[in-house]
Amino acid sequence: MNQGFKLAKGEIILCFDADYCPQRNIVEKLTRPFIDPVVGAVQGRVVVLNEPQNLVTRLVALERIGGYRVDQEARDKLNLITQFGGTISQLVMSPASPSFFWV
Repeated sequence: MNQGFKLAKGEIILCFDADYCPQRNIVEKLTRPFIDPVVGAVQGRVVVLNEPQNLVTRLVALERIGGYRVDQEARDKLNLITQFGGTISQLVMSPASPSFFWV
């Protein structure tokens, strides 16, 4: 991913996991918040497509989505840095942030 950032030419970089199935209008939805110049990153919401398939897939979805929401709420209440996942993420690349890298 770091190599991709080095080669990217655009101002906004969109990142998706290999198994992500984007909605038709995902680019428009995710880039719209960047109209505000103070926005530096946007994260989409993960939807598990096979969640209703069986008990195991429902439990996996609960753990993934529910666990993430609990973690974010706790971080917010404790005034900690927000977790920024890479599953559906968008970042602004600018001269002000030339040293950005993915860890």
